[in-house]
Amino acid sequence: MHGANIVVSGISPASTRAATPSVASASRPAIPSLASPAIPSLASPAIPCVTRPAFPRAVKPALGLLAGLLAATLPLAPSAAGNTSPSAMQRIETAEGSAFWIDTTEVSIAQYRRFQDATGYRSLAEREGGGFEWGAGWTRRPGWTWHSPYGKPGSDDEPAVHLNWSEARQYCQWVGRRLPTDAEWMRAAYTETRERPPDGFVRHECYPYPTGHSPEGANHRDAPGATGRHFPVGRSKAGVNGLYDMGANVWEWVDSGPGSEQVTRGGSWWYGPAPMHHDHRALKPADFYVVYIGWRCAADRRPAVAATGKEQP
Repeated sequence: MHGANIVVSGISPASTRAATPSVASASRPAIPSLASPAIPSLASPAIPCVTRPAFPRAVKPALGLLAGLLAATLPLAPSAAGNTSPSAMQRIETAEGSAFWIDTTEVSIAQYRRFQDATGYRSLAEREGGGFEWGAGWTRRPGWTWHSPYGKPGSDDEPAVHLNWSEARQYCQWVGRRLPTDAEWMRAAYTETRERPPDGFVRHECYPYPTGHSPEGANHRDAPGATGRHFPVGRSKAGVNGLYDMGANVWEWVDSGPGSEQVTRGGSWWYGPAPMHHDHRALKPADFYVVYIGWRCAADRRPAVAATGKEQP
């Protein structure tokens, strides 16, 4: 695919479970080589596609409370009013009748740059020699980082990649948000909750793909005009709940609880449409950083009113 560099044995982009790649840091364990990059699709029995509220409106989802407690364990980066421009958010109604908010797009290079400029934080990919791409095994690509995803400076509206789960979580906390839980991400991606959705979507209907009844409109490998790279955020077709790129483009980190592995959802441009499907679930090492994974943020409360005086949608 590109010039060969350091080759690291490990998972393929298609793997549903993997261990951490061996990198320059002595504190990082090496992992066994997997013989095949083939991926089975893992079902998600713990997160059913619920179409109607199952509990009284006053009940707060326990999973959301747990995620809030877990998020509090990571120190917040320095923050000050007006120093970020996070994504617009969409209200999502839960099966229990409460609500949360989720970014309409994946976090972009420009948004992450504001965080980096304000905090001085240098990502692991920058410190350890570049991010990873799948070639003949996991291959480190010198110079591939969040601001240069393919080794050259990316545009401001490209998704921020080459950042691990903790780094994604830290950014969300810095802008006053958090990573969505796995259940929240699934709800937002597949169950339409808008009161008046546009033509093609029906309130409370559960769809097999984040784009609706089919994967059409997503940036996956088999799509017409596919470029074999990610698109800028928000360029693909808006899907369920008006969200962009919940299917394909780049995998998205979610908060699936404590552990050395975390769930990624949605698939990426590297695949066909199969990982976009509701029943597909993948696990990645939480400290892995790669060109195929980005994220978006969520919030428990309605977004703050911006300086313009207009509430974010």
